[in-house]
Amino acid sequence: MKSDALVLTLCFRHGIRQGGLVGDVNRQEKGLNASSLWGGVGWACNSLFGPARTEEIIRFCRLSSLLWRRGDKWFVPAPVTPCRGLAFDQARRIRKLTWVPADCLGFMISGKDLPEEEQLFVEDVTVSAALDRSTNAAVPYYRRRIIPREGVEGVVIAEGSEKMLEDIVHAFSLLGDNGLGGERSSGWGVFHTGTVEPERTPFARLLRNKGYRYLTLGSFLPSSGEIEKIRAMKDPAGYSICRQRGFVGETDVIKPTVASIGHGALLDFCPEGCVIDITPPAAEHPVLFNGMTPYIAVDIPGEGGDK
Repeated sequence: MKSDALVLTLCFRHGIRQGGLVGDVNRQEKGLNASSLWGGVGWACNSLFGPARTEEIIRFCRLSSLLWRRGDKWFVPAPVTPCRGLAFDQARRIRKLTWVPADCLGFMISGKDLPEEEQLFVEDVTVSAALDRSTNAAVPYYRRRIIPREGVEGVVIAEGSEKMLEDIVHAFSLLGDNGLGGERSSGWGVFHTGTVEPERTPFARLLRNKGYRYLTLGSFLPSSGEIEKIRAMKDPAGYSICRQRGFVGETDVIKPTVASIGHGALLDFCPEGCVIDITPPAAEHPVLFNGMTPYIAVDIPGEGGDK
């Protein structure tokens, strides 16, 4: 294992409200990306430990996007890569997958065993009008609420030093009372946390191992050297670009847009990533973007992986 790992579970009281004009904006469909989680964790850490400790945690820890579990199935982002040897209808069905069980990845990518889509949520979408804070224009206001089905919990993977992970546990405990996403005053996004020993999950082995490929679990901002590695990648590999933008906290100060590689990227190297300072001139405190993501090893049958 690259460093100490922490597996947090998030049991939502109702569900999550997500969509445009909420928080960091640019939510991943049916979940929250790592940038949005870092925003909440940063607020909680600052409230508990002060700005110096908060900056240290953001600079040296890794945090996944919001993942999911149902019973003994642990779901990770579906990889952004075509599966091998599939008929057209099979490939079309696979492209619709958002979350897949972690232990199915290798066989899915090889085309030997395709997971069925599991209904993890009940989803409700409404559209109204809102006032854009930067232009004062009326804009469509999308409200997407997802309610986890019975037995479904959120999961977050964190990596860092033992003491920093202890602080992250306390931060998530406070964040659970405040909530994630929008409409928190109405109870949406509120959760209580638990921890699971990594050895009782698939992640202990997958975080520790070297593999034929590596799947990102959160936002990945490659360094200049890693950009060259991405350009030279060979199939099976793939990624999507995620543009993250929004306001600083509850102010009208706009953060710079950051283009990073979204979760679910399949890479042929171990991603390290980097942290950059994106503090706007009018901000009252430093604003950092953490592009270091946890990643798991993926072995593909017939390619040096498990048979």
